[in-house]
Amino acid sequence: MALSGLTPVDSARVRAPRVGEAAIAFECKLRAVHDVEDSSGKPSGAIVIGEVLLIHVAEAVTGRSPTGKLVVDPLLLQPVSRLGGVTYGSVKELYDIPRPDKEGRYGPPARKG
Repeated sequence: MALSGLTPVDSARVRAPRVGEAAIAFECKLRAVHDVEDSSGKPSGAIVIGEVLLIHVAEAVTGRSPTGKLVVDPLLLQPVSRLGGVTYGSVKELYDIPRPDKEGRYGPPARKG
């Protein structure tokens, strides 16, 4: 972290420090690592499964749901996702898909932000 200029912060439940500048940080316990092989049988990656023990969320990325529940606001968080290869994406628009009513009918999607 010193090389990157990021600030190590002591974690509460694990030995590894977390990144102080991170909007969200997970403290996790390693549960399993599953190697993934390419078509020739050569290891090409791994799937890591962890148990989340504690989540740290910066107040700056939180909002309130329509019911008043404290939630992470994706438009404030501005997450970036890896889509494959060297392609990444960001959240520009959100929409809700309502749950079905008692007859199994869905209402129209609601646009956000």
